Amino acid sequence: MGNVFLKKEESYVKLDEKGEIIEINIENSNILKVNYGKIKEKNNAIYIESPLILDYIEEICQNFQNFISITDKNYRAKILKKALENEKKIDILDAVLGKEELYKDLLERIHKIILGEFEYNKSNKDFIYRKQGYTFDKKNVATGIKSFGIIEILLKNKQLDGNTILIIDEPEVHLHPKWQIKYAEILILISKELGVKILLNSHSPYLIRAMEVYRKNYDYEENIKFYTLTDCTEGKSKKIVDVTNNLNQIFDKLIEPYEILREVDKRYSDDE
Repeated sequence: MGNVFLKKEESYVKLDEKGEIIEINIENSNILKVNYGKIKEKNNAIYIESPLILDYIEEICQNFQNFISITDKNYRAKILKKALENEKKIDILDAVLGKEELYKDLLERIHKIILGEFEYNKSNKDFIYRKQGYTFDKKNVATGIKSFGIIEILLKNKQLDGNTILIIDEPEVHLHPKWQIKYAEILILISKELGVKILLNSHSPYLIRAMEVYRKNYDYEENIKFYTLTDCTEGKSKKIVDVTNNLNQIFDKLIEPYEILREVDKRYSDDE
């Protein structure tokens, strides 16, 4: 993870979570030291790289068992698989506070979007989609439905709570713009109602705008931050910049490809 363009021998990643620190020291792409503090004891990190992971998660995790050499992808898939297959119990305090109803409400919202229900079949050890009395194999289901399906199963299993860090990479790749908006709303509600910490990477103006709108709609503005990357050291590295108060910095970057196409179209039209 070290920057090969810079001469600095050692780099680090540091996360400050309400005063509790995680720090990872890296040199020549090798991890030298990891200091979890108290965070490791209570936080559960779940990474969703793609909804297509459902199609191959069994094979990936099987490879995890068969080979001594373990990749990050194998390990991340194993953690996700465990969360999708096992249900956590709600403690007494959460039950008294009505947390079960929060899960039910979020699940109903997802069911209305995908017009069906995703679940884990314990007898077959596989994921299925049910709709209007029919059962469909996971590989015969649209990836957009799987995107919501993964969130649905995690909610059913009570795996999303205040100790969860949910990491999602570019969910818009498999979602129609209309569903991107609905997906953003679900994420805002999951964070607000269940206390889930979400790290979301996106290049979609629809999804980013939806996150902005729904954080205001649900009075959750103080808890949602937006960041972008800017070039520094002559393009050899990037700097993470907080642009929560100026999202135009994000949208200006996202509109650049459209401007390029408009210029090409203009030149083509002028030639005619």
